[in-house]
Amino acid sequence: ILIRILNVVLFNSPTIHSESIHNVWVDNTVVKPRWKKFISQLNTEWNSFTVFSTVMLAVDVSFLAVPGVDDPSIQSKPAATIVIYLSTLCAMGSLVISLVLAGQVSDSRRSSAGSVANFMTSMSQSLLGIESLAFMLSLPFALLIWG
Repeated sequence: ILIRILNVVLFNSPTIHSESIHNVWVDNTVVKPRWKKFISQLNTEWNSFTVFSTVMLAVDVSFLAVPGVDDPSIQSKPAATIVIYLSTLCAMGSLVISLVLAGQVSDSRRSSAGSVANFMTSMSQSLLGIESLAFMLSLPFALLIWG
């Protein structure tokens, strides 16, 4: 039930990533051409997320710079200010996670089939199995949408 709730909160992105992962990781074996295509699609996706996150971050900071929006003399913050801060956190989270994931995937250890198989084996032995990888891969998109 937790997986279903997280799937809704993350806009069904984990299910989509899970299907792609299961196409790559078949019978505990990595299909190398599919892996390369999968990684290429992820890199393209993350590059666009970093651009969108940067734009969102600039917009959020610009809103905060408007006089009166974040007035330190007011004890309680207006709802708009709190929402802008939350948007800033989501955009920053999407940006950071996209960069970290892109760095992990482009690492030279992920280029050979054996190293990819070792990585997928370790991920499949985690608490949620391969689904944990799907959740990690869906975070940049979900945070960008929430931002």
